Amino acid sequence: MKLIISSYKTNGDSIGLFNITDKKYEKLSKADILAPSFIVNGGDYIYTYEKSDVVSLYSYKQENEKLVKYDQIVIPGTSATHITYSKKNNLLIGCCYSDGTFFSVGVKDGIFTKIYSYLKQIEDDRLSRCHCVLLNKSEDVLAVVNIALDAVYLYDIVRGELIYKDIIEFKQGVGPRHAIYNQDNTLMYIMTEYSNEVIVVDMLSKKVIQEISTIPNYKDTSYGATLIFSKDSKYLFASNRGEDSIARFKVLDSGKLEYINSFSCGGKHPRHMVLSKDGNIIISCNKDSNNVALIDINKEDVVLDIPFENVSGVDTL
Repeated sequence: MKLIISSYKTNGDSIGLFNITDKKYEKLSKADILAPSFIVNGGDYIYTYEKSDVVSLYSYKQENEKLVKYDQIVIPGTSATHITYSKKNNLLIGCCYSDGTFFSVGVKDGIFTKIYSYLKQIEDDRLSRCHCVLLNKSEDVLAVVNIALDAVYLYDIVRGELIYKDIIEFKQGVGPRHAIYNQDNTLMYIMTEYSNEVIVVDMLSKKVIQEISTIPNYKDTSYGATLIFSKDSKYLFASNRGEDSIARFKVLDSGKLEYINSFSCGGKHPRHMVLSKDGNIIISCNKDSNNVALIDINKEDVVLDIPFENVSGVDTL
């Protein structure tokens, strides 16, 4: 298994390419850009961004197990937080926290072609902070999660451009941060940062059908982070910054959740996490303990620990 890891580092090695074998790791390559806090595998290419007064999108390619910078484009957003790659549309789509903007940029064979959309969700003086972008299975609808506006906005993707479609609104102050769909896109699961909940939404009616705590046994301050499904979609996992845990939920036939238990994230302040391709390992980025923990999903124990300063983003290759 190979991992690509990124961080909030503003100097030195902020991206690393690792090979994992027999519970050992080898660092194959590295790159140094400014605080690339999220990174995605786009097939033949790897995509990330640099945080500065503008957003610089980067593509990298693996050549002889080395990371090689392939292309770069600058867009006018501030403090990018999340990106996703659409193979169907040849697009890199992302969003920005500081100025509440989101964007779609054409990309083909690792080369950025044009900026199709660069938008704000509101034009008034309310605080707006876009935090997550999510594609449906057919890659024709984009969801943009706005943590400050307590809403998820939906957009049709039409020839690369993002066209407003609908809005799903939540209780004020819950702070929706991250979202994923179930297998057939009939339900969306939203992780809240401030209320530490998973909110389940029926996507046909756009109605909330459940709100369930990710820290039912923890009384101190904690903030929700990320969601992933098990490979068979029978369980949902939610990471918590403060309790420093990963909560396990059983997915019921209705799609609603039943809390099972929580276990250690293998460090402090977990941020993004992904599942290994075989479904056996949760890979957790623990920012404040400067490590990536590989956790056996059945034993709920750390099987490998990779040191990485200010780690935030990870994906499998």
